[in-house]
Amino acid sequence: MTTSRKKDSAPAKLANGEYVAKPRDATYLKAALNGHASIWPAAKMVIADDIATFFKDGVEVWNCNAAYASHHFDNTPMRSTVMKRSAQ
Repeated sequence: MTTSRKKDSAPAKLANGEYVAKPRDATYLKAALNGHASIWPAAKMVIADDIATFFKDGVEVWNCNAAYASHHFDNTPMRSTVMKRSAQ
């Protein structure tokens, strides 16, 4: 038996800046199984030169490339990032 999965559309490219990242994993256990436990339930994420670096309480906890972060996390720009974009 085969199952068909709807292909995800290409994730949006993340611009350099600061974001609040929330794993798309529904539970902590799923996040842990996918290697996202250190990000659960949310973390500050800084994008610089296509690298996503995650922080909890000011301490770097993980990093990955920006495309992976865009695909696996719900990312909300922090106020400072939104203000920088609107000024451009």
